[in-house]
Amino acid sequence: MKGRLRFSSIVIWICLLCQSYSVYSQEIYSRYIDSASQRFESKEYVKAAQLYSKAFQSNKDRGVVAHRYNAARSWALAGVPDSALYQLNRIAKAGYYKDLDKLKIDSAFISLRNDVRWTQLIAVVQANGIELQPTQIRELNALLVALLDTIRRDDQLYRNAQMLAIQKHGYQSTEAEAQTQLMLRYDSLNQQKVARIFNQYGWPYTESIGKDGNQTIFLVLQHSGLSMRLKYLHLVNDAYKRGQINPSEMALFTDRTNLMQGKKQTYGTQVITDSKTGKSYLQPINDPEHVDERRSAFGLQPMKQYVSQWNINWSIDLYYQDLSQVQALTHIY
Repeated sequence: MKGRLRFSSIVIWICLLCQSYSVYSQEIYSRYIDSASQRFESKEYVKAAQLYSKAFQSNKDRGVVAHRYNAARSWALAGVPDSALYQLNRIAKAGYYKDLDKLKIDSAFISLRNDVRWTQLIAVVQANGIELQPTQIRELNALLVALLDTIRRDDQLYRNAQMLAIQKHGYQSTEAEAQTQLMLRYDSLNQQKVARIFNQYGWPYTESIGKDGNQTIFLVLQHSGLSMRLKYLHLVNDAYKRGQINPSEMALFTDRTNLMQGKKQTYGTQVITDSKTGKSYLQPINDPEHVDERRSAFGLQPMKQYVSQWNINWSIDLYYQDLSQVQALTHIY
């Protein structure tokens, strides 16, 4: 009986000792984290990064996701990309980090963006954010879904940033130009990715990539240049016949492609804005007298309602009245 009591006492003593050590370890960890944060605020990035590392070491190489992220920021700003990517990959590959937009626009990581490992990291974080039902996982091509979701985020993220810069600083501002160049860069990267998809799969069926993935492909094409449009026009026509591109999207694609070739648009979907005055105009339309009939056949709202979002008043007389101004802006006659 005494032996059992003695054994129980030892077990309790060991448990208390472990518990005390755990509390002590957490205190040390917290102190390092607080010190690292203070060093970071003082822009002592190397010292901050080293303190984050000591915090993780004191906690058996374990760390809170937010602390790993901040450690990565410290290493990146200290000019040590390997350590920065290591910390980011620790939380990404474990499936814990999902905030793709924050990661992409975080200025601390500018130095990492031309590193091939950054692209791989982005793909992992992107995959972490995709939540599919078990039945969807069987039916969808998960790799394509992840890729197209990344493409869609980039398309909208940088396009929205450009619009905000224009609204805040004006069309011809340095800020708007910088955002425009960034948007065009990502448009080009997206077009390369979609071209690879086309070359491998053709236009993937909606059953493989989902409705969002299908629309993403259309968005990239709609923002592409004439050469890409003409190269894959047969795929666009085939997708339209299969019902993967709806009539309103086809009208947008057709009008923009015609204008790029120096032709007039058919459905009146394209508007141009004078960067000096901010006034918007309809780009030249073929047979404008019957444009509403063509629009109706494609399920589009009447011109008067459609162009009101640009503060344009629609009538045949007003259209012809503005035509000389539009031709000066577009060089289409």
